[in-house]
Amino acid sequence: METIKENNKLIAKFMGGVLSSAPNLINLPQTRGDANIYSVKGSETLPNGTYSLHRLSELKYHTSWDWLIPVVEKIHKLGGDYDFFSTINLKDTYQSVTKFIETTK
Repeated sequence: METIKENNKLIAKFMGGVLSSAPNLINLPQTRGDANIYSVKGSETLPNGTYSLHRLSELKYHTSWDWLIPVVEKIHKLGGDYDFFSTINLKDTYQSVTKFIETTK
């Protein structure tokens, strides 16, 4: 389980997430789907924009296409090999995303 948490943290940071000063929390750039989640405007510690606060243990990149597809889209826009993500299996796509981010750090 620790690997999933670390991989989700890696993906969240890739997506613009900023670790909170409070332990086990991350601020993610807010999307329309986050309307009901507590959020803060950019501050001294956050870039400009609106962020939603999430527990690291509750990130869903490994279980939800709604979370994972924006990551695949960002990788594609950065010129990532789209064939690398040509599977329709969530688990395989999650592993490919993690591998891509790790190799581009």
